[in-house]
Amino acid sequence: MRGLALLCCAVLSACGVVDYDRLPVGRFDGTLFVMWVGEGSDLAGDGRFVYVPLPADPLTFTRGRSDGTVQVVRPQIVTREEWASD
Repeated sequence: MRGLALLCCAVLSACGVVDYDRLPVGRFDGTLFVMWVGEGSDLAGDGRFVYVPLPADPLTFTRGRSDGTVQVVRPQIVTREEWASD
């Protein structure tokens, strides 16, 4: 049953189309600060990294939506291990 559900998800996701040329243009503001915190390994690839937001100038992505609202994405602290777990 689980295999069938995974197959359905794979088939349905392959049908989705995104026309990136029609998406609203976004803008990045703020400072990107990434620290290297350790050696690489089989799991960490090139190394372990941490994104640290700067309180005075946080990294922000902003774009308008077609319904007139504004979408703002402001990431919090992110470690390389969190990227690998997704």
